[in-house]
Amino acid sequence: MKSKAGSEQNTKKAGASSAAKSAKDPSGDALSYAIDLNNRGISVSLEMREIVKLFGRQLSVDLNAFGITLGQWRFLRVLWEQDGRPQKEIAEALGFTPGATVFALTILERDNLAVRRRSAEDSRVSRVYLTPKGRALERQRLPFAHNSQIQALDKFSITEIDMLLTFLDRIKDNLRRDLGKRSSENSPSEEP
Repeated sequence: MKSKAGSEQNTKKAGASSAAKSAKDPSGDALSYAIDLNNRGISVSLEMREIVKLFGRQLSVDLNAFGITLGQWRFLRVLWEQDGRPQKEIAEALGFTPGATVFALTILERDNLAVRRRSAEDSRVSRVYLTPKGRALERQRLPFAHNSQIQALDKFSITEIDMLLTFLDRIKDNLRRDLGKRSSENSPSEEP
């Protein structure tokens, strides 16, 4: 006897498969296809969110071995790319509010992973620097972060991975374009 979750998953897969076949129909359009997916209980955004959550959970397990949280990891990655970044720039890069950034950086300082210093050029700017302990974690981070991707892409061909990345880029471009349209539509227009 199949479990409810198992039969729901099979229904989703069968629905997605038949939807994929109908997507090949040149007379179909993305809107019709999206409505069809929605009517069958399939949401691309929810599927993507679930993947992100699974990556996060897997990464959290590995990070716990080093005594750091997923939130700290995000800040450390930005600093590993460029140490000494302004606090505001880090917040923007991560999409965090200023308050959440201050809180996270306070924890990084408490754990001796980073320090904040006033900029020599502009005392209003606070720059964030890695400590030796924070820098040392960079050398240890690569294997398990890389392994998460290997696990996720197991049994994918190189062509399929390339296609996946292309599709993800197209989704991001579509969403950014739509967001840009919405932002310009909702911004006050200048009167002549």
